[in-house]
Amino acid sequence: MRKQIGLAVVIIVGLFSAGAGRSQDRLGHYAGDSVVRGSMGVFSPQGESTYWDEKARDFFTSPGDYEDFTFAVDFVHYLSPRAGVLLSIGGWEGESTQSYRDFVDNFGNEISHVTSVSTAWFDVGMIFHLLDKRAPVMPYVGAGGSILSWELTEEGEFIDFGFDPPEVVRDRFLADGDGFGFFVLAGIEIPLSSTVALFAEGRWRDADVELGQDFAGFGTLDLSGHSVSAGLAFSF
Repeated sequence: MRKQIGLAVVIIVGLFSAGAGRSQDRLGHYAGDSVVRGSMGVFSPQGESTYWDEKARDFFTSPGDYEDFTFAVDFVHYLSPRAGVLLSIGGWEGESTQSYRDFVDNFGNEISHVTSVSTAWFDVGMIFHLLDKRAPVMPYVGAGGSILSWELTEEGEFIDFGFDPPEVVRDRFLADGDGFGFFVLAGIEIPLSSTVALFAEGRWRDADVELGQDFAGFGTLDLSGHSVSAGLAFSF
């Protein structure tokens, strides 16, 4: 993730330098060619892969249990009145307690462990405004590619079927890595002044990674999903 942030800083500085001296009124409401945006929202994982399918079969859990807050910081540098380059850094972490569907312990209690899935991403793409920048409400769309850092952990009680009879044990399992994906987005901006705007946005993210380490042999982990967020944009 540090390498991703460093690359983002280098690109941002280069784009800002390249845009210095451009006309200050070319973006209508905005005073400058560049915009920094901060947002928070909710990310809902899709959960369509081997790992998620097996968990839904064996445990009381579903991908919807991992819906949680997401955040993002964006930099947009406009190359024309309606088109701009988007750089985005953000993340999400979902957590849920999983209990075996068909087994309880000797006292009739559920056998449970906590599963946590987290991702951090660096997005590079383009944004296209659908109306003139002087419109009171400015809808936009966009798309691009993503570099993802991810981590999956399971910690708590598990059934060890290597014993006869099976025994309940406590353990912790971990897998992490990097991957690639793509995203599409649609949003709307409402300018409040020449330097500040409100915005709301929906993004669809598509990414699948191959599990390894403690989860080797569990197939793929689907990190796809959609988010809805809102925040503030600052022009300079």
